[in-house]
Amino acid sequence: MLDISLETDAQEERAVAAQLRDLLARFDTSRYWWTNRVRIAAGELPHSHPVLTVGTRQYDNEHMLLADFIHEQLHWYLDERDEQCSAAMSDVRRRFPAVPAGYPDGARDETSTYLHLVLCPLEHVALTDLLGDAAADRVRAFWQQDHYRWIYQTVEDDWQYLSAMLQRHELLPIALASPR
Repeated sequence: MLDISLETDAQEERAVAAQLRDLLARFDTSRYWWTNRVRIAAGELPHSHPVLTVGTRQYDNEHMLLADFIHEQLHWYLDERDEQCSAAMSDVRRRFPAVPAGYPDGARDETSTYLHLVLCPLEHVALTDLLGDAAADRVRAFWQQDHYRWIYQTVEDDWQYLSAMLQRHELLPIALASPR
């Protein structure tokens, strides 16, 4: 059971909570849950810890909201697999010795960019499983223009390497999908 809390109980937070409940009723996301506590906070960027938090920015697009939810759940997934994730990040660091840090191309810092080169391919796999190829590709294409631009472009451009790396480190919760 999902435990949703609202930061301010604003109308837009209530709308996102209702939309998220609806999405989770329509899509079997059970393979992608590692925490059942979700906080909805207007004006905040999605983040995973200490409580999975989604903002209200994407509530006009249910696929983007689902992507935010899955993305933040995957942080919890990787936390539970710290050794595997660290090894995967080492592989990615060797493959990409120089990565962007900071908005809009990279994550918060270099380490976070490497983490997201492990996480974002998993996100694509999960979204493909839940939404199908075309919708998952639209989400990734939007993110490529919005944030983590270099990361999401690299997921598309170097899919073969990244998918093999995820398999090698046994990080795939489901079968692989391929970005189109």
